[in-house]
Amino acid sequence: MIRRFSLLIIFCVAVCDIGWSQGVEFVARLNFGIGLSYDRLDYLGNDVYYSPGGGSGFELGVVVPYGALEAYFMGGLQQNLAIQSETTTTGGVHESSFFFNRKSLLTGVNYKLYLWDRTFTGFKIGGGVNYNFPGNYRTTENNNTLQNITYRAAAGYHLGVDIVLQFPKFTVAPGLRYRSMAYKARSQEFGDVSDLTGDLRRLDASGIDISVSILKTF
Repeated sequence: MIRRFSLLIIFCVAVCDIGWSQGVEFVARLNFGIGLSYDRLDYLGNDVYYSPGGGSGFELGVVVPYGALEAYFMGGLQQNLAIQSETTTTGGVHESSFFFNRKSLLTGVNYKLYLWDRTFTGFKIGGGVNYNFPGNYRTTENNNTLQNITYRAAAGYHLGVDIVLQFPKFTVAPGLRYRSMAYKARSQEFGDVSDLTGDLRRLDASGIDISVSILKTF
């Protein structure tokens, strides 16, 4: 994975070096993630569902075109939160919750399939690699802390397709993106990593992002 990550970065830099004279697009992307695996917490007999691969967030970066190709470099944050709580009659709080987040660096290449000279211009199809820095994984069930786990940074990959809507001063690109990533546990608060179940020792945070990007050329 590291070798492929390095080769793709070199390729993206080469595209950027060739295409820089064609203009640079700055891009802001909003993501709503749907995880591929789910778990649940109990809250007073009811279920609170959560997924390490879900959450919402944003990315900022640049896109450098070269003919039908474009290279992109992005950085972003995704926050994952599931919580159910209420204030008790004694003034306390009863809570079941899940907290997790990640910071990511992404790079890759899109192929622009532009078919029409109108607002709905066509599509972008592409993919690349991402390097992810996870925050602590914390779960609380009925006011009892179950896990507080630290994970190692890890590389992954992503594939996506966007619809391209061209407007006079900017471009809007709604799309779907599949991302694959998994983290290895580094440590946990309540014991040794070997005490964790297999799905927590290697945490699958893969998922589907429903996204909207706004691009502006300078």
